[in-house]
Amino acid sequence: MPPIPLPEPPRITAGFPHHGIPVLTLEAFPGRTIGTVLGAVSGCVTRSRELSPRADLSDILAVTRQDAVDAMVGLAQQAGADAVLGLRFDTSAISDGASEVCAYGTAVTLS
Repeated sequence: MPPIPLPEPPRITAGFPHHGIPVLTLEAFPGRTIGTVLGAVSGCVTRSRELSPRADLSDILAVTRQDAVDAMVGLAQQAGADAVLGLRFDTSAISDGASEVCAYGTAVTLS
């Protein structure tokens, strides 16, 4: 009996991220004034390191970073933020088979 071919995995692609509020790597919002600093917000996502040999690692990492930002934005919106400033990323290995990507920044209101 011949081997059964496995189907190709769905392609993971990272598109341009759209969030409900602006997310900037800058420490200030050009043309706007910070009303209130609500505090630090973060979003962390864990992913298995076991990837298909056909997976495009750069796309998987981009999607993982976007997922971490989405989680961070959700917390900022719950706090009543108009924007997140100073976006940064941190990554770490949490076990032999998994990694964590965290996005963090400062939730602010704008006036």
